[in-house]
Amino acid sequence: MIFSVNKNPIKLSASENIKKILCVCSHERSGTHFLMNSISINSDYSVNPFLNFDLEPFGDMVNFYSPTSVENFINKISSITHSNEKYKLSSIIKSHHCASTFKNLFNNPNIIFLYIYRRPIDVFVSFKGFVENWNWNEGPKKNTLFEFITSFPEGQMQRYQEKSYNNLFLRWAWHVSNWLDICSSTNNVLPIYYEELKINYENTLQQILDFLQIKYSFLKKPSKDRYIKTTKKNYIDDDYKKSIVFINNNLKDFPNLRKIFN
Repeated sequence: MIFSVNKNPIKLSASENIKKILCVCSHERSGTHFLMNSISINSDYSVNPFLNFDLEPFGDMVNFYSPTSVENFINKISSITHSNEKYKLSSIIKSHHCASTFKNLFNNPNIIFLYIYRRPIDVFVSFKGFVENWNWNEGPKKNTLFEFITSFPEGQMQRYQEKSYNNLFLRWAWHVSNWLDICSSTNNVLPIYYEELKINYENTLQQILDFLQIKYSFLKKPSKDRYIKTTKKNYIDDDYKKSIVFINNNLKDFPNLRKIFN
């Protein structure tokens, strides 16, 4: 007997008011949804729905480890024609993939990338809770924060990597370092520091909307409940301090990160 398993259709939105595709990238737990929701509530870009480039069931349509395949797929979905009118993809594309995944699209005038990054200790505190939130192997489940940061990447989190790393800190550091290097050498990638967006919301969002060439007047702030929640935990002082010391000691190997986070 032969039978088929139907996939759920991928829902996307398109608008005649959108000129360029928008892709928001980050390491996990870096303020991705805060940024996406901030843009959506102040523009014609949409998070309802957004395109989850990490988890949508289109593995048979795009090879994430082939920049050419990624480029062809994004070009394919970038616009549609309806009743002789052309509409651009307004759904924001979200991705945690490494920078090399999109290298064929850097400096492409039809797409804009925003890369949001965050203080490493805050990333790992949130990331540990995120991994523990799921009943599958999203990554290493460890008793302490220090054990988590110094663990080998494992499980489903590895789908974003282009190579292996000795610990989660190196996985984070290479991800952020490579993306920031791209930001300094391309004209369609803008870096955003999460802490700046959080503390200086209006000024930072104005810079983002200017980069996107979006007109604005009154800026709105999204609700705090529109992101992936995890269980918050308080870490004992010794574990937290030990983790910070480890991070700071290892930042010396990443000069472009050390000047930001030290």
